[in-house]
Amino acid sequence: MHVTVRRYAEFGARMYEMAFRKVEAGLVPMLKSQPGFRSYCALLTEDGDGVSVTVFDTREQTIEANRQALAWVRDNLGDVAPEPPEVVAGACGLAEVAPGSGAGQPPYVMVREFADLGPPEGTREAARRYALPLVTGSPGFRSVCLFRDEREPSRGAMVALFDTRADALRAHEPSLRALREAAVADGLAWPLPRVGVGRAIVFATADQ
Repeated sequence: MHVTVRRYAEFGARMYEMAFRKVEAGLVPMLKSQPGFRSYCALLTEDGDGVSVTVFDTREQTIEANRQALAWVRDNLGDVAPEPPEVVAGACGLAEVAPGSGAGQPPYVMVREFADLGPPEGTREAARRYALPLVTGSPGFRSVCLFRDEREPSRGAMVALFDTRADALRAHEPSLRALREAAVADGLAWPLPRVGVGRAIVFATADQ
């Protein structure tokens, strides 16, 4: 899987309703028509940033979909989001999905973005052994994906979906603490992430 996270800084609550209505009516159908589409969600974080997460099967499919999506955003949301977003994108290195997830209410999304990560092998193993079980074992867990940015491998992100805000926050602190403790023990760099959380206002998957 190939994941793209876009962050529009200080998007603002006053803009989100109009923008997300347009996204749901126009951008989402376009993305769903593209080969390899897995999922798309958009949210307004509690800090006021607009964030979207798009998942396709392959990098090549992502590139083509991104080309069309950028043109759509320029033509339809240029007045709402005039500045280009900050982007983190790459192949998913670790992923888990809860059985039967995806039904019911739109998920609560937690996006953690890391900078200045250590070597890929060490940090991936630390995440797999120490943090992932705490996330996947949390009540309300739906899915999680961890990846490194393909342009700047020192950057990375984790996107996790939960049933509720309380579920997301319950998983956040223990898993982050476990990562930092493992990093210190192994002499790795695992800095504090930038965290964005919010209910998915737009949520679509290939089968819904």
